[in-house]
Amino acid sequence: MIMAVVFCQSASAQSFWKTDDCDNFNLIQAGYMSESGFNGVFAGYKYGLNITGKKLPLYLEPGAEFHYVSYPNGNGIGLTVPVNVSYKFKTGDFSISPITGPTFGYSRAWNSEVSGDDFVFGWEFGGRIAYKRITLSYRYNKVITNSLLHDVVVWNYHKLAIGFTF
Repeated sequence: MIMAVVFCQSASAQSFWKTDDCDNFNLIQAGYMSESGFNGVFAGYKYGLNITGKKLPLYLEPGAEFHYVSYPNGNGIGLTVPVNVSYKFKTGDFSISPITGPTFGYSRAWNSEVSGDDFVFGWEFGGRIAYKRITLSYRYNKVITNSLLHDVVVWNYHKLAIGFTF
């Protein structure tokens, strides 16, 4: 929706969103993740690599995130590797970046009865708001898992994070 609003602006309004800040960046972040059935926390790192030769603020953002989750009957840990694409709309010290891309990972869950490993593939959508170096992001992830404990399962989760760029 943000993209549609921005691209539908008149030529005079287009100068409001600057495209001259195209430097690569590092992002560390931590946050909360939730799905109907579990709650958890995560921490991660992403590298924002400008993929246009610094002509536009378009980035490939590979990263790694460690998570800990609590299920109704157990716990789990995991490592995910998001490979997002983002575009930075900036005005002054404020920017908005829509985010999308695949996520790959591994999770280990255990409870009092069984434990198991999941290899996961997902796709996430979301956005990041930044003021100077402080960021706030929301991501929605649709995930497909397959393990020895169950057949293919599709589930969704939400992530809310605060971060710092440098």
